[in-house]
Amino acid sequence: MNRSYELCTASMRSMTYALKAQRLLEAAGVYSYIVKLDSSATRRGCAYGITFYCASGDTVRRILRSERISVSQYIMGGGEKI
Repeated sequence: MNRSYELCTASMRSMTYALKAQRLLEAAGVYSYIVKLDSSATRRGCAYGITFYCASGDTVRRILRSERISVSQYIMGGGEKI
């Protein structure tokens, strides 16, 4: 599969962080959407995340880190879109 179409997800501890992250990424021109995650799929039981194209991963990490958005874990695949 072409990496540019693979989905990755950044898991976060709250819906508030996910909303803020999505707004920041949208402002930077990065397509993303908020997802509900199965708590068993993450190390810390995080329930929300932002799904984005893996090809944008470096940009996503840079933006979230610079804005001090806490990401518990980056995982391959997407969650249930909400």
